[in-house]
Amino acid sequence: MLVWVGGALLAVGAVLVVVGVVLSVRSVPFGIITAGGAPGDDVVAVVAAPSAGVVELEADREVSFLLVAPHGARPERLESRVTVTGPDGAPVEVVPGTAAGFSISGGDRSGRVVGAVVPEHTGRHTVVIPDASPHGSEVFLAYVPATSSFALGLFGGVGGIVLGSLAGTAGLFLLVGGLVWGAVRKDPPPRAG
Repeated sequence: MLVWVGGALLAVGAVLVVVGVVLSVRSVPFGIITAGGAPGDDVVAVVAAPSAGVVELEADREVSFLLVAPHGARPERLESRVTVTGPDGAPVEVVPGTAAGFSISGGDRSGRVVGAVVPEHTGRHTVVIPDASPHGSEVFLAYVPATSSFALGLFGGVGGIVLGSLAGTAGLFLLVGGLVWGAVRKDPPPRAG
């Protein structure tokens, strides 16, 4: 019986560790700034500060503005708010967004979220970026996961790894103990002579 319970716990522990690793890795947004400091796959557009750009945005999908500083300098601030105009010429409200407080680094660049927009209409939007400190900064428009989903995925993944390790360790001890106990029980006791 101990062998079966130990084997089951060992298998459950292994599954939990794999699920934990997958959750942890999937929660990290690798598609924003690459290891070389270039914009990643989740970046919709890059607009230098100060300047304006026309960007194709999808309706009802939040796009975050990340102030990205060059050469390892810390991104400080924008001189004023980012402004966005929709395809119909109407202003689009810029909000803190669900990824407020998010920051990321890659290569010789680091960035932090300075706002977000959830367009009502799909189409070409005009994005005006004010001057930034430090000079030479850029703003990446990217699909950033919400801070809550990032934290949930990361902590859920770490929890899965820890629980899986504990279950696997307990399963290993029960499996070995069951095998030893089974081997000892099968040997007949020595007879007194």
